[in-house]
Amino acid sequence: MSFLFFQIVLMAQTSSFSYSNVRGVDSKTDSLPYFMYDKVDLDSFLLNNQIISPELEWWGINTHVYMTFNVDTLGKPYDLRILKIDVKVNDLTVAKSEYAVDSVKKYLRFESSRLIYLTEGMWIANSNNFNNRLNIILSFRTEAYDDKNAYGLKARHNNRRPGDVVYDYSHQGEIKSVKKIYKYYDFGVQAMNKNKLLIAQRYFEQALKVKNDDVDALYNLGVCFFKEKKKDKACDTWIRGWQFGDKGAQELLEKYCK
Repeated sequence: MSFLFFQIVLMAQTSSFSYSNVRGVDSKTDSLPYFMYDKVDLDSFLLNNQIISPELEWWGINTHVYMTFNVDTLGKPYDLRILKIDVKVNDLTVAKSEYAVDSVKKYLRFESSRLIYLTEGMWIANSNNFNNRLNIILSFRTEAYDDKNAYGLKARHNNRRPGDVVYDYSHQGEIKSVKKIYKYYDFGVQAMNKNKLLIAQRYFEQALKVKNDDVDALYNLGVCFFKEKKKDKACDTWIRGWQFGDKGAQELLEKYCK
């Protein structure tokens, strides 16, 4: 099972890097931009949106990605830099070559950047602190799946299978899914029930990347926009749901979008 965490880290004396903890509204300071919800919400949001490629699921990895970025006064991350990627692969797999490790790093460079940019609009910065950089560590961990792989090597048990979800960077971020093991819609409903609308909005948008005619996701995405006082975007979203035959979206259109 993969996981992701953030922590304060002081590197060994051989490194000049030091990393400060990213803060949420529960521990904000005036000196740094902070996440608009609690830090635990940031942790779970990035974990739930994390996508590991089939190859990495197969190989098994334990990776730390060291990143730094600024946040502008609109809450958008920018000037994102990846400082270092530490990769360890499962000794029971064949992913030991330099080429394989480079492939891992390339994927995680894209994936780490994607995760940070998903948080656009969720940061609070002002003219006094938006120039101050946030430092963060993203951790990715998987285990190779059970039984024996194609090379006859034993591997540890894992309840996920390669190929379930693939993030396709060659098609502008389209998510390819077979089993839809990432329950974006359920995560969105949970966030919306807590009135964490921006997080809910992003989950519903991710659900629509998996299935663009998901009328439940469209319905609730429109509700998020409406509660954020973005009536035009809400109505446009409900129109999409109505076009897919959703009677609930039609009722909202008739009530709020005349």
